[in-house]
Amino acid sequence: DALEQGKIPDGPVGWYYKLMLHCVEWSGAALIKIMQWAGSRPDMFGRDFCAVFSQLQDDTTPHAWKYTEQALIEAYGEQWHEHITLGDIP
Repeated sequence: DALEQGKIPDGPVGWYYKLMLHCVEWSGAALIKIMQWAGSRPDMFGRDFCAVFSQLQDDTTPHAWKYTEQALIEAYGEQWHEHITLGDIP
């Protein structure tokens, strides 16, 4: 069964699911969280869909620190570190 194996379906549907997964990973934390939930609901979205999006629960692609830092600069300015404190920065 695809869901138990975490296997992406073959063919056009599999290609589409891979594209959707990539788009979700780059869309931000809120959408990832929604799709993590959706990926755990085969009763609502189907087993193939959940086999793909359940990957977001354990194996999402991280983004580079430079993207986070750019968002902080846009939100708080160049001196963003004076407004918020983060733990260890990679």
